[in-house]
Amino acid sequence: MPAHNRIQRKKRFLPVKRGFFIDVKTLAAALTSQSHSLDSLANSLDVPAQKQETDEHGKKLTDKYIEYAIQDTQTTWECFERLQVMYALHSLNHTPTVYDIPIDIFNTIPLALPAPGITRIDVTGGTTDGECTAVWTSDEISPSSVPKLSTGNGLVYIYSPKFMDPDGSGGTTMHEIAWYLTALDFETGDTEFQILTSTGKEWNVNYAAISIAPDGTAYVGALRGLMSVKDGIP
Repeated sequence: MPAHNRIQRKKRFLPVKRGFFIDVKTLAAALTSQSHSLDSLANSLDVPAQKQETDEHGKKLTDKYIEYAIQDTQTTWECFERLQVMYALHSLNHTPTVYDIPIDIFNTIPLALPAPGITRIDVTGGTTDGECTAVWTSDEISPSSVPKLSTGNGLVYIYSPKFMDPDGSGGTTMHEIAWYLTALDFETGDTEFQILTSTGKEWNVNYAAISIAPDGTAYVGALRGLMSVKDGIP
């Protein structure tokens, strides 16, 4: 092959094949007229990879829990494959995508952040005669993540959004939100620190949990990918 042809081939643009998000739960509800959990959906569709059970939610990350999470992903995929077959039976000239689900996770419409905040509530007594006591309330916002308490340092970690416009008037969009890993003191509720992780719609964690590794690294799964935040060297 002549040299000039090789050079031209190297510069040739290769288009990126982009995918779509599909809400399997909503698709299943539309096709079965029932509201399913992943467990009940897997049973109903009789997929090979049935959902497993675990008691390790919110605990130290282990190999066993990672295997559970991988199994959940496989179960969801197999449910989707069965639902695809059911969908095809309707002979619709349309492919369901993220734009068909009730909540567009990539929305660009104006929105307002939810009202703060976060409250620590202690439960004392038995399961039938216990009492709930509000210990403190923080003005921080954590609308789309599962908070995580580190018993090692006494900090509660949340993933909090802030408008990048100065007044937070609500004239902004998901493109213009900054995301922070925020730590609250478990005893007082005071904000100990905030670390800017990213900006923009694709860094929404979409209700994922924060995981704390044994070395103190915080892992946060967002729509764009997995982030890790750890102490730096002074």
